[in-house]
Amino acid sequence: MERKAELLSMFKVTKSFPGVLALDDISFELRKGEVHALVGENGAGKSTFIKILSGAHKMDTGGSICIDKKEVEIKSPSHANQLGIYTIYQEVTFIPHMSVAENVFLGSEIIENGLINHKKQIEETSRMFEEFGYPIDPTRMAADLNVAELRMINIVKALNNDVKILILDEPTTSLTDKEKNILFKNIVRLKNNGAGVIYISHRSGELKELADRATVFRNGKYVDTVEMADIKGLDDLIPLMIGKEVQNKYPKAKAPIGHEILRINKLSRNKFFDDVSFNLHSGEVVGIFGLVGCGFEEVLGSAFGVDSYDSGEVEIFHNNKMQPLRKSSTRAALDNNIAFIPRDRKTMGLLMNLSVAENVVISSYKDFSQKIVNLINSRKVQNTADDYKKKLNIKTPSVKTIVETLSGGNQQKVLLARALCSKGEVFLFNQPTAGVDVGAKIEIYEFMNKLTKAGSGIVIVSYELQEIMGMCDRIVVMCQGRVVKTVKTEETTSDEILAYAFGYKN
Repeated sequence: MERKAELLSMFKVTKSFPGVLALDDISFELRKGEVHALVGENGAGKSTFIKILSGAHKMDTGGSICIDKKEVEIKSPSHANQLGIYTIYQEVTFIPHMSVAENVFLGSEIIENGLINHKKQIEETSRMFEEFGYPIDPTRMAADLNVAELRMINIVKALNNDVKILILDEPTTSLTDKEKNILFKNIVRLKNNGAGVIYISHRSGELKELADRATVFRNGKYVDTVEMADIKGLDDLIPLMIGKEVQNKYPKAKAPIGHEILRINKLSRNKFFDDVSFNLHSGEVVGIFGLVGCGFEEVLGSAFGVDSYDSGEVEIFHNNKMQPLRKSSTRAALDNNIAFIPRDRKTMGLLMNLSVAENVVISSYKDFSQKIVNLINSRKVQNTADDYKKKLNIKTPSVKTIVETLSGGNQQKVLLARALCSKGEVFLFNQPTAGVDVGAKIEIYEFMNKLTKAGSGIVIVSYELQEIMGMCDRIVVMCQGRVVKTVKTEETTSDEILAYAFGYKN
């Protein structure tokens, strides 16, 4: 087979942050008309690498970047765009109180006679989505869209340019198969036009379907580049990624199931979910599964008090009996030992400009104040954060490190540490392993096992059916905002769960 022409080459790329060598003498090559997968554990250097290529970070001196064999210095994200480099990050970005069209043209508005031509922007947005194969009303407000629709907006916005190099970071998170297939068709179209695609994903099926080659990073170093035709899937890359074989991806440990600790009773929220009921016992993991837009994320947010609800009741075990939880109050939830892990750790979970220690203790600051003068006991904060750093194997040079500099998997562990620090007994996990590698996933699963063995209960919502089947004792299936089935995991199959989720059974 004739080798395709070189599009991008990066040599001796190094990037260091205070106390951290994120990339160490990395080299990488992307060919024209190629989808090149970039794989590795969280903390391997993938995010730093693509931020250098996208202009968000500058590499240390000594390395070089060449596009079409011409050396370039990428000065900023806008300069990267001028060079034809566009990046779609894992986190969805949007302005909620703007329409789809306004979000698409944000920063590149159509100006005529000194004014924004909203009519033309609406027409152009409609055309773009029609060509992409995903029709959407351009006048809809972004706040009314689900996460999959928002992600598709980010993708279409990037593709509406002269793209030479497209970087995709976990692009199918929260997408349905229909939306994923639309995206893949457009990636293939881009590839056939001679563009190069750098694709980051922890999903083996996607890599096998799309990628021509895969490059593996580990601990900030280049490990190997392999032809995807020569391997069966991501499982074959795991030893390269983490340096060892993985025997069990879902290490579920059985724990004694105790008394009821959480009850969701006929909860309803207009346009999101209706008459939702389920409960949770100590030592138990209850999984909620459904398709994108089924409402399960909103149920969790309402139960914790982040979002409101119209009717129904949330009850928590307190003073040896079930008692109603005050509506729409995160403070009430925290005071009753409910911990919440949100889906979007960067915008809903962590305070990115604060340190690891500050993020760990922020939900329980009152426990760290000196009662006489009401000042924070900084030594106690430091010692507590150091303790959780060791317990959860958070890879950071110090708990004083700004959390923004950590990898996605380690940021997720900081959120888990916060939940533990808040003395949670009921844990509400919204896609806790989304966008993290197999090694970090296993660490999170083992953390869940420790919680249930200690008598806590966990509710987890996830679009990953294998995760739900592998780690949960019971499964609540939702379809179009309603609970259609609750079943013990050992008494069901993946096919049955999918049939309920698609509405084929009721």
